[in-house]
Amino acid sequence: MILNKEEWLDRVSSLFEEEIRLYSEILELEKEKTESITKADGRSLETISKKTYELIVHASELERVRMSAIHDVYTSGNLGIPKEGELTLTDFLNKIDRESEHKLKQLGTRLKDTVHRLKDKIKANDKLIRTRQEFLKATIDAMRTNANSGEVEVYEDENPSTVRNKKKRSSVLVNASA
Repeated sequence: MILNKEEWLDRVSSLFEEEIRLYSEILELEKEKTESITKADGRSLETISKKTYELIVHASELERVRMSAIHDVYTSGNLGIPKEGELTLTDFLNKIDRESEHKLKQLGTRLKDTVHRLKDKIKANDKLIRTRQEFLKATIDAMRTNANSGEVEVYEDENPSTVRNKKKRSSVLVNASA
């Protein structure tokens, strides 16, 4: 149980700073993920996703530890745990001294800003992935249609002064790596 102000303030502050560091690292991974998506680099995307998952699990655990530390401060400082709902940072900040409140509020704001930037980046990556999937599906559907017909309509013009006529040719996959 945390008893003096300096100990609990340092502990809660360090937990906030560690969470901010982790979420910033996840944000950087999401930026790398954007690059992997645009390059269609599946291996890199898988590696980034695994790292992201590990960091999110760690950040979740840190949040649990931080809330436990705040609960300890409530208990040891006789701050009166709210009867309704769970402990919130805002409620906690309203019950502690002004200096501690100011420091923790700044850290809370930094954490919140980092999480909002991360959320926006995750949404953008999700939309980018869905767009690439839709494009790939449309391409595959078009290829299937052409493969089923066995022929592709093409326009040929050997003489520039004549009207171009449709001719039939079998389909050929030009860019197999795309």
